[in-house]
Amino acid sequence: MHILITGAAGFIGFHLSKLLLERGFSVVGVDSLTDYYDVNLKQARLDQLKGQAQFQFHKLDICDFDKLKALFIEHKFDYVVHLAAQVGVRYSLENPQAYIQTNLVGFGNMLELTRAYPPKHFVYASSSSVYGNQTEHAFLETDNTDHPVSHSVFNIGNSKAVQLLDFIQAIEKAAGKKAILNKSPMQAGDVTNTYADVSALQSATDYEPTTDVLTGVEQFVKWYQSFYL
Repeated sequence: MHILITGAAGFIGFHLSKLLLERGFSVVGVDSLTDYYDVNLKQARLDQLKGQAQFQFHKLDICDFDKLKALFIEHKFDYVVHLAAQVGVRYSLENPQAYIQTNLVGFGNMLELTRAYPPKHFVYASSSSVYGNQTEHAFLETDNTDHPVSHSVFNIGNSKAVQLLDFIQAIEKAAGKKAILNKSPMQAGDVTNTYADVSALQSATDYEPTTDVLTGVEQFVKWYQSFYL
């Protein structure tokens, strides 16, 4: 069974690839390895995957339709998980072209190729940004964002709002040092609230989050210190 994962060198893509390989699936990973954040970190993730016989990696930009098409023809994927994207709201104001290419052109290529060479399932990750500056309640899948007609939509996120200063304090506690705060006005493109109603996901998959923010931050800081320090 062949599974395509785009954005395989990213945090979610790497861990999903690792999990599927552990369960005996064949995984083809695609990533363009942009320098939006540390390429060495992305490469370190890939190095853990490349040693496994069931894993293939292709350094490929999803905007390159012909190369992407060749991959679909060669592997005849059973499942496609599309995670590759240009992220970061603020950066979109500095370099909108990167978002147009990857998130529109690249995503369009993925849709066209899954239409032409249909897998059993096509799953893609979107962004909380589609909800805009919603302040009335936790994000709901039924909120008006132009409803899709052919894919189920599930929120994956924290169902409880976490104040920014509380999050910073969690990092301070885990790191054992005080942060130097540079308090600035609200930045262009940022929203005031980002939390989700995940009841639809829980109903469909029986998924129940078990890691709270303090525990997650502590684990992240330990990983960061072991990788970079």
